[in-house]
Amino acid sequence: MAGNTFTSLSSNRRIGLQKFFEWAGSHLDVNDPGRQSGLLSGYLSFNARTEVKQSFEAAAERAIKAITAEESGDHEEAKRLWRIVLGASFPS
Repeated sequence: MAGNTFTSLSSNRRIGLQKFFEWAGSHLDVNDPGRQSGLLSGYLSFNARTEVKQSFEAAAERAIKAITAEESGDHEEAKRLWRIVLGASFPS
């Protein structure tokens, strides 16, 4: 999905990740890069596709808030939000 979402990457990984979440919902239908199984999203029902897209949208919104928090100097809030997006293993 990432390969189909981006044509290039900037050095700002946080904004790149936010953009991935913003755009990924439009790139669900990608072929298996290993050429083993066709469309990777082929098994998703309409409802599951909707849920995946909503998850990407929520992650994009949190990423924007995390970036804003970091830019305003609230690093604890930024880390808290990134942990929600990326999971508990994100450094605290």
